[in-house]
Amino acid sequence: MRDQRLDKLADVLVRYSTKVKKGDLVSITAEANAMPLIEATFEAVLRAGGHPFWTPRSESLQELLLAQGSDEQIRYLSPVDMHRVQTVDVQISFWADQAALDESSSAGRDLGELITEASGTERIAMEDYEVTFFEGELTS
Repeated sequence: MRDQRLDKLADVLVRYSTKVKKGDLVSITAEANAMPLIEATFEAVLRAGGHPFWTPRSESLQELLLAQGSDEQIRYLSPVDMHRVQTVDVQISFWADQAALDESSSAGRDLGELITEASGTERIAMEDYEVTFFEGELTS
């Protein structure tokens, strides 16, 4: 059973932050290790009447590109990705690796600006998914 706090977070992101409505095409982008939050968000989009789909992301592949790619390869914008960001109504992104997020925080901000500019929508949510749940009581 999934932690209820993920359902609440997903509900806030879908209903409040991005205001998903019936018929919206919603892209959820994240690494697979964020699957509980992806699933909660997917369900929240369905409840809101939207059409969710998941786009896998890999920080390790991005690190390989940055380490081994030429300047041209690093600057290249995939036409597939550009079509996706220009087509979706709402983009919700999660970063599930804190170390990678810290190293690429400025790139993440630039990506958000690029997505907003390319898609023409401001209904975008980008969240860091570094959630630790404890069972039982916390004591001092």
